[in-house]
Amino acid sequence: MQKTILLFFLLLISPIVCSQDFNYFFKTISNDSVNLFSFASLPIEDGYFVVGPYTTNTQSGIYLQKLDEDGNSDWAIKLDEQSVDNPPSMNTGSLLIPFGDNFLLAYNKRTENNSTDIGMIQFDSEGEILWQTKYGDERKQNPHILLGTKDGGFIVGGYESYVSGITPFQYWTMYVVKADSLGNQQWEQRYTLDEGNSSLTVDIIETLDGGYLLGGYGHLEEDFAGAYQQEAYVVKIDSLGSAEWERNYGTLEWDDSGVNVYQYPDSTYLLYGSEGARESMFNYLMFRHIDQEGNTLEENTYEEWYTTGTWRLFPLEDGGFLGFANHRLKKNAPVRPRMMRFTPYCRDTLWTKVIDYLPEEENLGIRDVDQTNDGGFIITGFRSSPFPQFGWVLKVDSLGNGCLEFGCDSSTITHIEEIPQSEQKRFSLYPNPTNDYFTIDLNGIDADEDTRLDILNMSGQVLSSAKIDHLEVISTSDLESGIYFIRLHINGKLIESDKLVIIR
Repeated sequence: MQKTILLFFLLLISPIVCSQDFNYFFKTISNDSVNLFSFASLPIEDGYFVVGPYTTNTQSGIYLQKLDEDGNSDWAIKLDEQSVDNPPSMNTGSLLIPFGDNFLLAYNKRTENNSTDIGMIQFDSEGEILWQTKYGDERKQNPHILLGTKDGGFIVGGYESYVSGITPFQYWTMYVVKADSLGNQQWEQRYTLDEGNSSLTVDIIETLDGGYLLGGYGHLEEDFAGAYQQEAYVVKIDSLGSAEWERNYGTLEWDDSGVNVYQYPDSTYLLYGSEGARESMFNYLMFRHIDQEGNTLEENTYEEWYTTGTWRLFPLEDGGFLGFANHRLKKNAPVRPRMMRFTPYCRDTLWTKVIDYLPEEENLGIRDVDQTNDGGFIITGFRSSPFPQFGWVLKVDSLGNGCLEFGCDSSTITHIEEIPQSEQKRFSLYPNPTNDYFTIDLNGIDADEDTRLDILNMSGQVLSSAKIDHLEVISTSDLESGIYFIRLHINGKLIESDKLVIIR
């Protein structure tokens, strides 16, 4: 796997609230030559993963950073590299998830014709890529939500954009792809609230009956002049993507943003999102309880300033929820993360906390939130203004307590050594695909070095491990048809990996 120079200035911050059993931190990810943005985070066994796009003067890509339990950087690598003319990017949403014993990431992968596909990467705890694929066609496909499914596969949703009409205009439609555990596409579907107008997927859940519920928004044309209203749009589909019912929610006076979805044990649903007055940059928090067919049972709105961005709810044992949203205290105020403790069905709030112990001019929008093993939360985002922009990762407890100020400790520089493309390939496999054997040819490795080869299945399980010479023929007669991973270790260090396909 290629690596790149990523210089991270990590501001190590002492916790405001002291605890022997809880680690607080607030890290920034930035420097003067590389733009780094943190769009997704995920708690892992011994720390956290942070993922986002990066750009330099000569290249761009998606990076993966490993943080320890105190938020300090262990290592960082690049998962995808592209030219500065075709930079990959990521949307707000849950796009980094655990996947069996490994991890799965979805992102916007640029193509040479300035289009975008849904890029998908599975990698292990060391950042080694197990497989990589993409979904899409000549149109632009972008992911917003990634979900592992009970059958061992996954489903990813977002939107597909296309140009239509006598006067060319770009439209969006809900776009959903279902794949198996190896990334093989099983089906794709498109859904739209109103033909010829835009729709977009924001959230997906797997329902108790084995299907899925899609939450998002769509546009309805109002008059002959082409004016439209934006409404919450929900589609219930079966396991193969066929629509069972669809509903839209909204009023003429208000625009409804895309809604997230949650299913209660009684099979009813909670929709949550935002709504705002026309032409307004502010929205109010909105909740709607619906039955199994999408009929509204009750709804309520919290008339507090809210900005677009991540809006996440986490269910609690008492039936209530803990919510996170981007927030403004008043018009033209800076964006701040906000935590809210809701009663069951989100009928009321027990408390609200705005994380506002920050420089007054900072805009710190949330991009991702995940619950940690100690009951706290890791919040990921980036500073959009003032310049320079940078990513940040904040660890708080379940009440929002933590280290909430920049600069209360020293900074640390983590240097990731660049490995040029020409030096990456340390071995070759042939024939590939193969049947009963393959030959491994080691390139540029000293004879006195200890070289060992591992063969792994798609789940990351090591099937065999043996010391090898520079040119060696290896039997595959005891392996079934499928995809395997070959890993080369030199002097006990993992150097490189590759895929091997066996066809019988």
